Amino acid sequence: MNYPVVYNQYLKMVSDILERFSSNKEDSEKILGHLKEMSESKSTAILGGETFISLDVAKDDYPIHWENKGKIFEIVGTNMRNKTTTLIYISTLLGFDWAAAEPYIEDKKLIKQSKVIMKEISSGVSATLVIDNSNYRFEVIVKDSIANVVRWDKLNQGHLPLQDISLSSELDWKEYRGKLENFFDVQVVGVGRNFVTQVGHEEASNLALFCEEANKYITHYTQLLNSKKPKISPKLLLSQINDLKQKIIEVTNESKQLNDLLNITKVNHSQLEKEHEKIVSILAKDEVQTFLKLALEKTNIEQIFEKIRVKRLELQQLEEQQKDYEDIIIKQTKDFDILHTEIAILKDSIESIKSNLIVPESIIKDFISALDNNDITRIRLLGDLLWVDDKTYEAHRALANYSFSGISLKTKLLGIEVFSEKIHNLSELKHKMEQSETTTQELSKLTGNFERLFAQLNKLKFNTTEEYFSDINGMNGLSNIVEELQEQIRTTKLEIDQLERAYKDKSGQYGEIDVMRKKYDAAYVLVSDEDLAYLEEVCGNYNLTLDFSLQIELEKIISSKHSLMKETSLKIADLRRAIEQLRHRRKKLEQEYNAMEVGGDIEVRTVPLMKTKDLLGNISEYFTHKRRYFESNDANILTKLEKEITSNEQNLGNDFEMVIKLINERIKDRCPFAFVNTDTGIEKREVLGYDFLNSDFFVEGLPETSKFHGGITSSMTVYGLATKRTGAELGSILLVDEWGDVGVYKDYVYQALCGIDYLTTAIFVDVDENKKIAELKARR
Repeated sequence: MNYPVVYNQYLKMVSDILERFSSNKEDSEKILGHLKEMSESKSTAILGGETFISLDVAKDDYPIHWENKGKIFEIVGTNMRNKTTTLIYISTLLGFDWAAAEPYIEDKKLIKQSKVIMKEISSGVSATLVIDNSNYRFEVIVKDSIANVVRWDKLNQGHLPLQDISLSSELDWKEYRGKLENFFDVQVVGVGRNFVTQVGHEEASNLALFCEEANKYITHYTQLLNSKKPKISPKLLLSQINDLKQKIIEVTNESKQLNDLLNITKVNHSQLEKEHEKIVSILAKDEVQTFLKLALEKTNIEQIFEKIRVKRLELQQLEEQQKDYEDIIIKQTKDFDILHTEIAILKDSIESIKSNLIVPESIIKDFISALDNNDITRIRLLGDLLWVDDKTYEAHRALANYSFSGISLKTKLLGIEVFSEKIHNLSELKHKMEQSETTTQELSKLTGNFERLFAQLNKLKFNTTEEYFSDINGMNGLSNIVEELQEQIRTTKLEIDQLERAYKDKSGQYGEIDVMRKKYDAAYVLVSDEDLAYLEEVCGNYNLTLDFSLQIELEKIISSKHSLMKETSLKIADLRRAIEQLRHRRKKLEQEYNAMEVGGDIEVRTVPLMKTKDLLGNISEYFTHKRRYFESNDANILTKLEKEITSNEQNLGNDFEMVIKLINERIKDRCPFAFVNTDTGIEKREVLGYDFLNSDFFVEGLPETSKFHGGITSSMTVYGLATKRTGAELGSILLVDEWGDVGVYKDYVYQALCGIDYLTTAIFVDVDENKKIAELKARR
């Protein structure tokens, strides 16, 4: 079977392990609940009471035909009359795996004969097996090495056919056994029965499979828990909840404020409609119409008059600015003209005497270039060198007269050209000195020019060329400003002219503005004080002008109030929805937080589950390795399995004795008693315990020398194998060979087997040399 039978001992074992590892109560209940459901859903066979069984095998040498009705059967006859062959045919046709059962069957002749029979079927021997009771009918029909299997469910009218299954090869037989294994659990018992070992390994394998299934579910359940692990910590989640609470308070307050605004707006809107209605009635009166008409005309005329006054002031200011700028320009132009005149005069003077000067030519050229370009920086520098004052002139005269006192730096500069040539005698020296005196005499004529030019530069505060051109540009800028002012003045005069014409047109019918004001005052008196006060109050309340637009402006305000009410109502609705969404979100987070509080930390919960899973895994591995060790004959495999078994025992630790005790208890559940032949007759005695590891058992009052008597062990083996709980759909079938050694215990065993409800049928082979024709007898 590919799923285990679940016993209460298994459930208690898992429960104890979970409790020992401090598993969460809810987790333990869910895991145990699932395992219990597995027990209820996978361990119930279809019971049918009394069973009809028939077997037909078309063999040329010894054809077989048996049929009878009952629950416990005996095939009785002499040897060599197809008795054992019958058992092998039934078990083979029901999908019994002889190869897997070989380690537990000491009579190897059965194994050898099973291979012969499978070969016969594969070679074309026909066989038919029928098992029929009140709840179902099961048929296997084999012909020409093709099997057809049919199961009818009489209770639910179900019909399951398995057709055209080939039995030609070993692979075909493997497939056949796989398809039939869930219908019946077949037990075959031969001579040399190893009862404790076989039943023990059956129970150990079932426990191993149960642990494996439990492991799968615990793994699945742990994955579910981990999938529910919160993405954030409880602390952060609580912070989010508090933030939502605060947000809800804020949005609720905002909604309340908007609701208050809406109520106020509704009141204002209602008041406005009343005011509008009264305003309309007041504005319809003739005296009010006349008053408003004069008020409008008066306002228009006074506005024009005021604009003319403002524009004239503006024109006056513009003209004053223009005059101020023009005065500055005139003054600066005069100063610049003087400067330019002095520069021109100086240039002409230099030009007129330069041929008489013994001065470096480069200095004269540079100075004339500076004068041409108004380069103030160079004019000041070079002019200072060429400007010969009285002191300089006297120094050159002294030089010419061989007097070297008072020769200045400037004097030396002017004498450079004079003394540039080599002097050979005193006569040449005197001549050169005379030339130097001549140069200073010529330059001294320009003293007045230099004085006037430098005086003008000082007046204008021009020390550098940049300052000169800066003032030139500034004067040009003032000219541009004057031009802009002239344009503004022209435009302003045009505006004043237009306003004056408009004023004349508006006030023409009244002559003078004072006349119009008197008419306005007269109209004002005709309007009732109540109406006038109401109009002025409304205008003051809403910052409106008292004129014919008052009605329209009020209607605009009313419309805006209506729009505001609509807009506010929509906002309030949006806020209410937002509040509901926030509350829903808060509730969800609170539920998530509460789930954390109730369920505990997921990681803490999964630790005991993983420990339980590991322990169950060790139990499953231990018994799987133990069975493989018993069933194997390969020395290499046995060596490897021995190490793995030792490792499993170490991993189990203190739990090793617990699981061995559980297997011994299960063996006892399978066969809790033994039939003992005493002086007073057959007694049914309790089995005190089993030792799975040593293949031993202990019966009350039974000496060690007597307990392995053939009849005792045979009866215990048969009953122990028959009581195997099965998940097979149609129950279990027990087939027992060489039953003769049971002796006096036979009827007691049959009676006990009848109490096993999930046992479909049991067939025993007994030898009776007096029975020449073999017979299938129903014993119960």
